Amino acid sequence: MENASKALIIAGAVLIAILLIAFGMVMINAAQTPIDEATSGIGGQGVQVFNRQFDIYAGGRVSGSNVKSLLSALNTNNTTSSHIINVTFTPKSGTGITAQSSGIAAQIQNVINTKSYSVSFPTYDNDGYISACVIKEL
Repeated sequence: MENASKALIIAGAVLIAILLIAFGMVMINAAQTPIDEATSGIGGQGVQVFNRQFDIYAGGRVSGSNVKSLLSALNTNNTTSSHIINVTFTPKSGTGITAQSSGIAAQIQNVINTKSYSVSFPTYDNDGYISACVIKEL
């Protein structure tokens, strides 16, 4: 009889341990949802910060000096970041030139400070990062 009661106590202890482990797993899973939401929010803010550094140059009448600054920022981005931005530069008299890295630096010389340019960012990648910049001389 004494062995049977000890076996019941051991079985009860094992059952309580299993219940505690299951309760802990439920609590961990419940806590994971807010963590995932917070993490995705941080990722979205990273996209906004990345895009904002270029969006400030967007507009219909951007000065040549601002376009030079934009091209310099794009050149730096394309050599250091994994999010490459294709740049299409179209002077008033000439055909458009599309460049990624090395061609951007060369285009800075074609920008005239006293002229105005139209700057737009027409396409974004699947993650929401700017993937193309179009600059046209007005």
